[in-house]
Amino acid sequence: MQFDHVVPGQADHTLAREGMERSLRWLDRCRARHDQLAETPLPDPLTRLPASPPPQALWPIIQGGSHDDLRRASLDGILARGPWSGIAIGGLSVGSRSP
Repeated sequence: MQFDHVVPGQADHTLAREGMERSLRWLDRCRARHDQLAETPLPDPLTRLPASPPPQALWPIIQGGSHDDLRRASLDGILARGPWSGIAIGGLSVGSRSP
């Protein structure tokens, strides 16, 4: 999972936008590091020779608080950054109340 900024439940539009935009910037950084690590063989702890690490997935996380337009913008930003094996839906239960 990428780093993401989860805003408090019922955050106003401005704060939710800041969190969503920060999450997309962090996704860029996480993707760059994820790709870099995938290209760099890690040493085997026993032989100290380069070994291929097992493949790992990086999943982006949709953010945007409770604002439909921001959640859609988050998804659009995620999809614009390339193909993913999955996408997490974040922030839906933050501050929610049971009926």
